[in-house]
Amino acid sequence: SKWHLLKNKERKEIVKQTCKYLKIINNSNYKNFIKRFKINCPINWQNKILTRIKKHLDKAEKRKLLKKDLIENIKEFVELNKKSLRKQKMALVYWDIHFDNILINNKKIVGILDFERTELASIDFTLDIVKRMVDYPKKYMAEKFEKLARKKDYEKLLNWFEEFYPDLFKFKDLDSRLALYSLEHDLDTLLWYPKSKDVRKMIAKTVGFKLK
Repeated sequence: SKWHLLKNKERKEIVKQTCKYLKIINNSNYKNFIKRFKINCPINWQNKILTRIKKHLDKAEKRKLLKKDLIENIKEFVELNKKSLRKQKMALVYWDIHFDNILINNKKIVGILDFERTELASIDFTLDIVKRMVDYPKKYMAEKFEKLARKKDYEKLLNWFEEFYPDLFKFKDLDSRLALYSLEHDLDTLLWYPKSKDVRKMIAKTVGFKLK
């Protein structure tokens, strides 16, 4: 990733270009996609995310990866915020849009990696990874560059995405939606890395739980 080497003006231009490509993907006809991957439509986005969360949480509970009081807090949080997911704008969504997946040459995007990370989803799902870059700058950086990660390099990221792709933000209770996306992601990550204290901290932070 060369993000840390760019000036804000250059970063903003990269986000502008990124949003252009995201729009192209989102506006693509997905009939062939759902046929090839045998996806049942229409999709209820709220049910899809809530089902994923429950599946991950049930596994974590069975494996005793989280304390009971945190599990109860998670369940209460989901119940309180699940209505925020009722609205959906379904499209082909490339949701792995972190900057280690974007190839840049002379300040222009020349390639995007990991296109298998594309699914039929509500378009705001893209913001999940954008917000995670803002909150945890090191998460998607190559290990050799992690020491160069600075939060200030990412602090305007969401503002730029909103400027160049405002439709991603036109959802009521967007913060609650993003919190549920984050919860789903982190619970899944915990299953892969059950000893990770950082992942537990992320989960607790999302649901407003204080770890002892």
